[in-house]
Amino acid sequence: MQMLMMNNANSLLSRDSFSLQLIIEEGIFLGRLLDQHERFPDNSPCLILTALPFLTIAEHDAIPFLNRKLGLGLPTEDARLTSIRHMTKSLDSKHFDFEAYSCQANKVIEHLNKQFYLFNRKTGSWIDWGRTNVGISYYEDAPIYASYSSTHLFTQDSPDLLGTDEHKYEDQIGFSTGKSGRVLLEFAKSYFPSPEMYQTHRFHVKANDWKYGKLTASLEKQGIHDGSIFFFFSELLMLLSSVCALRSAGYFNDAAWLKYSSLTLDHAWRAIERFSGYHRKKGDKSTIPTDFLNSVSRLLNRDEKKFINKTHPLRNAMMHYDFTDKIVPIEVDGSDPWTVMSVASETVAGMSALEYGCELFRVRDKLIDSISELISFPNYNPFKSPLGWR
Repeated sequence: MQMLMMNNANSLLSRDSFSLQLIIEEGIFLGRLLDQHERFPDNSPCLILTALPFLTIAEHDAIPFLNRKLGLGLPTEDARLTSIRHMTKSLDSKHFDFEAYSCQANKVIEHLNKQFYLFNRKTGSWIDWGRTNVGISYYEDAPIYASYSSTHLFTQDSPDLLGTDEHKYEDQIGFSTGKSGRVLLEFAKSYFPSPEMYQTHRFHVKANDWKYGKLTASLEKQGIHDGSIFFFFSELLMLLSSVCALRSAGYFNDAAWLKYSSLTLDHAWRAIERFSGYHRKKGDKSTIPTDFLNSVSRLLNRDEKKFINKTHPLRNAMMHYDFTDKIVPIEVDGSDPWTVMSVASETVAGMSALEYGCELFRVRDKLIDSISELISFPNYNPFKSPLGWR
């Protein structure tokens, strides 16, 4: 792989060095996922549910970048991975609107409810028999996914697959992810061949089981009777928290953490703005109380919102591996990737790469806490055993 880079040196610019650093770290990320699967197979499903959205993002633009810069002809992502990647954008207007989102979320809730209801033959109705019907998983104290969010993620483009046991969809996702991901792993190994680079500790996940109606009780008291509202905000919360968990567990190195922290913060806040805009435009027809919408607008203050908007070009550069002369206006001496990132962050935001990372961490942390408080998302309770009664 390094020989290919030498042969295509004329296509690579010094400002591409941070993009290459990202691809290397994403390959290392994939290698660490494989290490977990091989050494701790019982924990692997939990890790994959947490990591898959980020793998699909990496593979979407990394392969075209390598094809363009190194003259390769690698196959691009499968449509299934495209669907999952779009889910990380939540209410991106090109793929989604809140009405469609709400419909899908409520289908998932209905499906999960029916799994834990009894059918009364005399009345022809479903009876709630008191069992918990959703699970929430945590890494340390960070909520990373729930049974409803993973169901939504894996079946977004085919609701008919809900409840089937054929596993064809999951198998296709795994094959498609591995096909593209293998390229990133081999790229990383050409720089870091030592197996120790890819070894990780066991990804130990804790879980609590809940009745979905209990999770939404706080919003019900605020006059919100649509279960998809909790669904929406909690998905964003868990997406943000997943980056923290993968960093803490040793799967993301510095550049990868910076990229996915930026992406998820940008996506989450834009989704929240679309949610708020959608309901404010409905006016009196909206089922969401004005007080709640006002609380949503206060999740971040004005300066924090400006930070997200101002640094959007950095998000784009990392997402698309495209540090253009607009954000790196000078030819950087040498090829140190962090020099490139520092020039880009100074140009875009007037701060060093370190300052950008610190502020990014602070604003993300604030949004995670604010969303959690808004919807009363439960912390992990060690005394609340899984599969318990409500």
